[in-house]
Amino acid sequence: MPLKDNVAHPLYDYEKLLFDTLFHDSENQSFQDKHLWVLKSTGLGITEFFLRVIGWLCTKDDKLKGSQVCIVTGPRIELSVTLIDRLKALFYSKLGVIFTNKETVLDLNGVRIEVYPSHHLDSMRGLANVSFILLDESDFSRQANNRTQGTYQKDTSANQTLTSF
Repeated sequence: MPLKDNVAHPLYDYEKLLFDTLFHDSENQSFQDKHLWVLKSTGLGITEFFLRVIGWLCTKDDKLKGSQVCIVTGPRIELSVTLIDRLKALFYSKLGVIFTNKETVLDLNGVRIEVYPSHHLDSMRGLANVSFILLDESDFSRQANNRTQGTYQKDTSANQTLTSF
């Protein structure tokens, strides 16, 4: 369970609703909708929830092996690095796994998870096998939001989730 201010938090009803909206078949956990936009308040743990979903998707089976997961944040590289650190910490705290990737990348079960600040999306162009895109705090980077959607909306294999407050 996620901790915030040293308090463990369960899966909340709104998080269960997000999960059920993304995955229609609980047995196969296949994607129901390719695009999900979450308009939210700050401090609800939505970013943490999606980091955990990404970690779970990468490790539940080998279906995403060889693909890329892209996490787009605001313009600050520090925020991008923090998200990868949080994802790495999930596996260290529970399993003692230490990752040696650079600070903006995590290779997890053959899936390359990489964060991109909103003003450096050119390096995302041309990725051939994108399985999931998380645009975190997307209202603060409209340009990134529009460019990412325009690039990957036609690609039926990329699932996009946008969060904003």
